[in-house]
Amino acid sequence: MKLRRLLLAAVLWAQSASGASVRYLSSEAEAFDRRVVAELESVGFVVDQPASEVVELPEDCVAIVRVSGGQVEVWLNGDDGLRLAETMPRDPTLDEDSVRIAERLRGLLAPLAHAPEPHGELPPPPPPIPAPEPKPPPPEPSVPPPVAPPPRPEPPPERDWEAGAGVAAASQPGGLGASAAVWLRRRVVGHAFGELVGHWPLTSSRIERGTARADVDARLLSASASYAWLEEPAWTLRSGIGASFAWVEARGDAPSPRRASDESAVRVLPHACADVAFRLTPAIGLAGGVMLGYAPAKLDIAFGSDVVGTWGRPLLIGFAGVSFFP
Repeated sequence: MKLRRLLLAAVLWAQSASGASVRYLSSEAEAFDRRVVAELESVGFVVDQPASEVVELPEDCVAIVRVSGGQVEVWLNGDDGLRLAETMPRDPTLDEDSVRIAERLRGLLAPLAHAPEPHGELPPPPPPIPAPEPKPPPPEPSVPPPVAPPPRPEPPPERDWEAGAGVAAASQPGGLGASAAVWLRRRVVGHAFGELVGHWPLTSSRIERGTARADVDARLLSASASYAWLEEPAWTLRSGIGASFAWVEARGDAPSPRRASDESAVRVLPHACADVAFRLTPAIGLAGGVMLGYAPAKLDIAFGSDVVGTWGRPLLIGFAGVSFFP
């Protein structure tokens, strides 16, 4: 549509503009310049394109078109000399800018084509054509709001007290001795605990030499301070140190003429301990652990002058049971 309108205007105006010249000044040799010059020549103007701006104007020059950066300046040549008639912005990204500017130039310069002399009084220029409004920026892609992660389940409340019961096996002279174990544990601060553990013998370990034999039992009360290295909602892993008070009893049996006797002794053993617990419910869990102790005071078990074993060097106890969290 624009091309048809431009061709029609060129045919109607070609003769009226014949002979007038327009000086075209541009520092950019680009397609925009070539198109505007072609449009001016197509309607009858002689377009003068000197290599320098200081070249004298020809007598028939009615206007100067100067392209500078992002604008086009139109200077009219009248009796009072050159005056700036209009400044038109141009958008290098729009292909139709050359057609728009050529039409505007034709509107400005058409009255000069009918003047008897190129330096006559100039009529007022036509009202300016507003520059095309800039294209609105493309809408930004909508970003969905971030989805908040689901809330983490709250861990079960910390239980300050724990009580438990189970069975234990201790390494003693003559083999393993089974015992019942009970414990009471309390959280002191943070992950630190204090605990008491008691062992009551269920079976005795037996030492035999020929016809002589002895049954060995040990009752223990242990006090420990431990620290929970791992304390999750389901799992707990602790280790600690402490001291154990042991009452050791040996019951002898020998045929005549030997005489059997029962002996007992008390020993204190420093120990190290570790345990692991798995919580089945907030109130009940399974527990198991080990304790390793050593008796500084030697306790020998002898048949007469024949020493058949030494208790508590070392003492290794393993236990398993059920914990309750009141």
